[in-house]
Amino acid sequence: MKALITKQKLEEKKTYIQLKATSAALIKIFLSCPDHYIIYHSPEIGFGLIGFGIFFTFLAIILFFDRGLLALGNILWLTGVTLLLGLQSTWKLFTNRANYKGSICFLLGLFFLFVRWPIVGIILEIYGFIALFSGFWPSVKVFLYQIPVVGWIIQYPLMVISINNLFNFDVQDSAFFTLVFHCLKS
Repeated sequence: MKALITKQKLEEKKTYIQLKATSAALIKIFLSCPDHYIIYHSPEIGFGLIGFGIFFTFLAIILFFDRGLLALGNILWLTGVTLLLGLQSTWKLFTNRANYKGSICFLLGLFFLFVRWPIVGIILEIYGFIALFSGFWPSVKVFLYQIPVVGWIIQYPLMVISINNLFNFDVQDSAFFTLVFHCLKS
């Protein structure tokens, strides 16, 4: 009996030593990975996660505001933005004094999603998204003009005027926010 226990302990020690050697080898491989690989591929992964986040959010809206898909879409989107911009830039974006209104609306929208008010949550998130990222609109507009079908559609004069009015609103002036809640009341 004693020999069996000793044999089991010896096997456990061998397994432990093998796992330790394997984990040390994996750590060595990870640390030997060039830093430029991680730095240069993070934006690509970020774009992919943002795309999946948007896809899951639209899928959740189509499926009558499924909470699980909305939560998954938001988590993927936030992770993608963090990988795309970097941790410090994302933190600065959300905590910048000029972006407080957008940050609060976006986080309040997340809260409403988790307490099972998905329509109000989505409206708040969309407003927060527009308020947070309206400063990026000139760069996005140049990119969208170069996409064949989308560029042709958004170059129509009525579309140009409406999109510019949507993204060039003053964050301090909450006319869009007031309009959305006025429509919800009626």
